[in-house]
Amino acid sequence: KSSTCEINMQIGTHEIKAAIFDVDGTIFDSMPFWMSAADKYLDKLRVKHSPGVGLKFLSLNVEEGALFLQNDFLPHLTLQQIIEGIADVMTEVYAKKVEYKKDAKEFMQYLHKQNIPIVIATATDRTMMEGGLDRLEVTPIVKSILTCTECNTSKKYPLEEDKIFSNRSKEARTWICGNKHVLYPEHIPGYTGKITGIEPAGKK
Repeated sequence: KSSTCEINMQIGTHEIKAAIFDVDGTIFDSMPFWMSAADKYLDKLRVKHSPGVGLKFLSLNVEEGALFLQNDFLPHLTLQQIIEGIADVMTEVYAKKVEYKKDAKEFMQYLHKQNIPIVIATATDRTMMEGGLDRLEVTPIVKSILTCTECNTSKKYPLEEDKIFSNRSKEARTWICGNKHVLYPEHIPGYTGKITGIEPAGKK
């Protein structure tokens, strides 16, 4: 899969040309697993920690999360060892446990059947989620996967979504589906299904 970080966000006709999906909490119901990933890793190492570790870890990408754990709990381990430890926990989750968010599969399959390219953009490391993408048959319908690590960015420096969506309308050609914003099915001619599992913060 391509890992280029250039996506053309055009506003033009009401025909949808592409859809960009986040993974965790949008395609996959994986947020509860991420919430407990750091805790499980520290428990495995028998390291005492506070209940707020999971929330802090969720706000960071993989490298930043590893640095946080190293500074606060695991100074005797290298960053690479910590990254690999978290990766082991989450790789198994994606490969064996994680499932689709409600209605996400049907929605993505509809876009694919309409020949609308689907791109994944996520903070999750590619190698962690590949097992889940393959097991749940997401890989064959996705044109490209972009990760924060590969794009040299993080959750602290996102695309200016509010500016993008301040101009969003039924005429937008490229749409982003994520925890904050969502592609509404009524904007796609002929789509009669539901995406109730993907909750927006509110229509713009």
